[in-house]
Amino acid sequence: ERPALCAGGDGCVYVAANTRNSAWVAVARYSANLTNPTPVIARLDSSSNRRAWNPSVAADRNTPESLQTAVAMYSHKDTAGKITPHFGWTRTAGRAWSSAVWPATNQVRTTWDARFPSVRQSYDDNLIRGIVTMHEPTASWDTLVYAFTRPSMPSVWEDRARRNEYR
Repeated sequence: ERPALCAGGDGCVYVAANTRNSAWVAVARYSANLTNPTPVIARLDSSSNRRAWNPSVAADRNTPESLQTAVAMYSHKDTAGKITPHFGWTRTAGRAWSSAVWPATNQVRTTWDARFPSVRQSYDDNLIRGIVTMHEPTASWDTLVYAFTRPSMPSVWEDRARRNEYR
């Protein structure tokens, strides 16, 4: 459901989607510009109440398939019932993934809900950029949280910025 698509370098194409029952975010990596019918498929994460959704995916376009970095971002319901942004990353073109809470949110307000995470890499740029709308349901406020990572260290997010903080 709600798939996201991106092109990586060396003919790799990534498709990310939550599973039909919303329990998992899965990423499939096709090679040879979609002509190879056998994708590499990985399940990234499952939430405590089986709710993970709204995936977005980006991949490095400047590395060969064997060393390629890809990053996926998605929403995830935590044990307190809040929606937190999560991300997964690979440096092996999708053969092995790690996942965690997106550290750029630095979520000091436990009432924030993450909405519509997005990640992308521009064609002529080495940075992979992520952005999430953090909704404050108790006051109808929204905050945009932005950060970027580099393909060489996809788990390290830099230059966290907030816009429209608490309004």
